[in-house]
Order: sequence, then structure tokens, then C-alpha cells
Amino acid sequence: AVELHQVNGSSSDISFDFELIGIGYTNVELVDSVTFGGQVTDVSLGRSVENNTWTYFGEPTPGTSNNTASTNITDTSEPVSSSLESGFYSGVQTVELFTGTGSGQIHYTIDGSRPGSSTSVYSGPISIQSTTVLRARSMEDAKLPGEIMTATYFIDEQNFVPSVSLVAEPETLWDTDIGIYENEYKQREIPVTIEYFTPDAEHRFTVNAGARLGGLNIWTKPQKPFTIYTRDRFGQDFIHYQLFENKQIANFSRIVFRNGGDDWEETLIRDPMTESLAMDMMDCGYMAYTPSALYLNGAYWGIHNVREKFDPLYFSENFNVDPDNIDQLEYTQTQSGTQLMVIEGSMDHYNSMINYILSNDLNEPAVYAQIKELMNVDSFIDHVVMTLYCANTSWGHNREWWRSREESGKWQWLIVDLDRGFNISNSYTNLLDNLMDDYELFQYLLNSQ
Repeated sequence: AVELHQVNGSSSDISFDFELIGIGYTNVELVDSVTFGGQVTDVSLGRSVENNTWTYFGEPTPGTSNNTASTNITDTSEPVSSSLESGFYSGVQTVELFTGTGSGQIHYTIDGSRPGSSTSVYSGPISIQSTTVLRARSMEDAKLPGEIMTATYFIDEQNFVPSVSLVAEPETLWDTDIGIYENEYKQREIPVTIEYFTPDAEHRFTVNAGARLGGLNIWTKPQKPFTIYTRDRFGQDFIHYQLFENKQIANFSRIVFRNGGDDWEETLIRDPMTESLAMDMMDCGYMAYTPSALYLNGAYWGIHNVREKFDPLYFSENFNVDPDNIDQLEYTQTQSGTQLMVIEGSMDHYNSMINYILSNDLNEPAVYAQIKELMNVDSFIDHVVMTLYCANTSWGHNREWWRSREESGKWQWLIVDLDRGFNISNSYTNLLDNLMDDYELFQYLLNSQ
């Protein structure tokens, strides 16, 4: 038996089929089948335990029997409204919940979990005595549950920096089997709701998105980084808000709530501080930064640096190029050592450039001129200078570069992970020798006079 939970009718989540190909089955008897079209987000299509007919379940039960309320239509219950908007307040607050017609029951939670038929039923004003995430939805007979309302109430909290409320089903964070925070699952993506507030307590946006643990190894810290992905299946493709003062950009498909990386035990700001010193003087891409106070299901979770993410939309917004037509490469750390990897596109153009460099005399003016057509030499120099200037000893697996695949596109370098920069213990390391010994492209270009 197979149970499918497709989150969106146009989703590619179901990327397999059930044809019995090349297995050699004969005399197969069809026991059951179902044909279905586009599905509704968070709604399961299954058989009713009462009469064995196909029906919709507003509360899916993966792995167990279909024992929740079902309906043959996809009409949804009314949305829930709150008498008090998300925001910062002094002292105890009272919240009332209501729907447009008052029909159906309102179910709510205050621990970040999704409201459902088994959670508290709203019967009167709710007292909010400390910072709380209130989630609510209505449930009407013969209809699917309504959209979940999420509101964060900060009670007597300071807000000197932007504040972020990240809300997730507690099980997806802390469960001993599936929780990403408890088990340090890097590739598991969980649904979250994010509310963003400015330092002057203005609510700027709410977005439903996916969250994964981020970083190469910094996710092992007690305070973990989150990479946020906006996707159609969660309801929004982008975050439409200018997050960073120094960049007039208001479209993001991925952002990072970073924990300071290798600088977590120290200042939390070495990486963004170092980039800020040189961002107007370097011909390299960099990730903008703003600090934030992150609250996880209403609990204060410390400072997390809000950062851009080097993804196709980043290059489109920062460099005005086609996001679907780029090559992006990186060196990353694997069990077998530092390895060149493709993030977007391919490495064909880069390999051709390296072959050209190795096959020609770089002291010939025409050859060097051709290299400058293939790569932004100034960008590469700035990347090397920054590595040396701040004594960033983790440069080996923190190299990224990219190009537009248009005819005039050149390789350009990115500033990545300077957490170990400006560490006094590294100031005695001869990084120039390290680069000359281990950085192949640097070695090749040094051969030119």
C-alpha cells in the first residue's frame, strides 16, 4: 500500500511512478487504483474508514489510519482574525478570536504547533502574559479546516535590532526521530512561518517558507543557523521587503539566519564586519548583513545574523543577469578533502579556461588579454587580497565564483565565510605561502609577468 501526500498540484515532489518496468511480473491483478488531479496544500486524499470511499482529509495522518474528519469537497472553513495584531506590548494582553460569520469552532495553540481538532477550542478571550506565538484556525462541518493564523506577541521585550519570530511544529524541531534541531538533519526541510519586525517594532512581513539547518559544519553549534527557502508549495515564492539598508533589493527567495559560524563562541560578527570594511572597494560579490534577535516558537533564541544567500535570484538582483543562465562553482569540504563542485549550471567554461591557461604562455599579451575576457582578473585579485588581509585560514573550502552564461560573461569571485578572519592566533600564519602552494589558479596566474 502506498500513501501519497502531494503538497501542491504543480509540485514536483512526486517525481516517481508506479510502472512495473523490467521486473518480470506476470499475471498481475489490479486490486485498486485512483486517478487524481491537482491537490490542495496540506490536504490528504484517501479512503474513508467509514465507507471506504475516496475523500479529502484536512488533517492528514501519514503512517496511521484515516481517522480524522473528511469531506468530499475542497471548500475551506473561514479564516480566523485576531483582535490584537502581532507586535510588541507592555504588560499582560488579552486577545479575542473570531471569524466572519461565527460558524464552526476555532481551535488554537500557544506552543507553535498547528491547530487541529485535538487542540484547545476557543471559548473566550485569551490572556497573553509573556511572549507567545498564538496560532488558530476554524473548523466547520463538511469543510476543510481554514488557513492557520499565526501571531506573535512580544511582551516586555527589548528590540534594539530587527526581531524575527520563527514558528514551526515543535515535533519538526525537537522530536528524537525527525526533529532537525535535535538530530542535526541538514537536508530535511520543515515548514515554518516567519514574522519580521523592525527595531522600532513595526511588523513588516509574514511569510510561510521552508527551513533547513545551514552551513558546512557550523550547524553543530548549540545555536544553529537556518537557511530559509520560499517556495510556491508553502504559499510564497519570494520575500518582498528590503532587508538590508546598504542594498536597494527587495526580492529574496532564500535568506540565512546565521549563528556567527566559527565565530559563534566569540563576537558573532567577524564575517559581516570584515566584508563591510571592503564592500565598496572590492570587485567581488558579498552577502549583505543585518543583525536580528530570533525567537523560536516564542522563546528568545539569541542573535542571528540575517544574510543574503548566493542563489540565482541573488545574481539577478545584484548584477542584473538572467537567473536561469548562470554558472556557479565552489570548493567545499568532503570526506576525501576539498572538492570542486557545481552549484548552478556547469563547469565546462571554467575547465576550458583552465586548459587555455595551461596550454599558453601567459606572458604573451594576446594570451593575457584573452584570459581577461574569460575572467574578471581584478575580482580574483580582490578575493585573494581579502583572504590575506584578514588572515582567513579557512579559505580552502570557502571559495565561490560565478559567471553569466551570456557571451560576454566573465568569472567573478564571491566573498565567503570570513569567520576566522582577524583572529590574532592566525596572524602568524604565512597564508601567502599556503596560497602559492595550494591554490592552483593563483599559481597559474603568478606565472604571468
